Amino acid sequence: MVISLIDIQRRRSADESVKAALTEVLSRVESFSRANTHLYHDPTNVSTVQMKDYLGELCDALSEALTLRGAITLNCASDQALVDRDRAVSIGLLINELVTNAAKHAFEGRETGAVNISFRRSEGGWTLCVEDDGVGMQASRPSGEGGLGKRLVDAFVRQANGTLSTESSAAGTRVIVELKD
Repeated sequence: MVISLIDIQRRRSADESVKAALTEVLSRVESFSRANTHLYHDPTNVSTVQMKDYLGELCDALSEALTLRGAITLNCASDQALVDRDRAVSIGLLINELVTNAAKHAFEGRETGAVNISFRRSEGGWTLCVEDDGVGMQASRPSGEGGLGKRLVDAFVRQANGTLSTESSAAGTRVIVELKD
């Protein structure tokens, strides 16, 4: 119902900046909704989430959204992993935010691009990697600039009990989040 109300407001607005803002809010709410829908597929286990399945569904939905922005492809790979429900939601919202940021900023002046997501077992935990083959952060916006998306990324990383590192060059940007068991 919330998604429908936001979508109605978005379609009724004549202001493009309002439409863009509501589209971002809609994406975030849809991501949270998908997380909750997936969390309750198995009524015998509502405390953990199978990340491979969850991230597959999330990537399918994000891929559909990316086709609206041109020829941006999304590739997703995940190991099998049972993760605490609240942590899984934070990871899903983090991925949603990182992919949205890449689609919005990484491919300026280009019609094509790729975003790759991986969630893999690492020593002592898990590694989430979201990378694009875009123009790099320095080329896409002035340094020091960080809006709501950056603050949300930082908050989701904290909620997932992770540490974030970012590498960026003219060949693209890679965000790595280390998640301890």
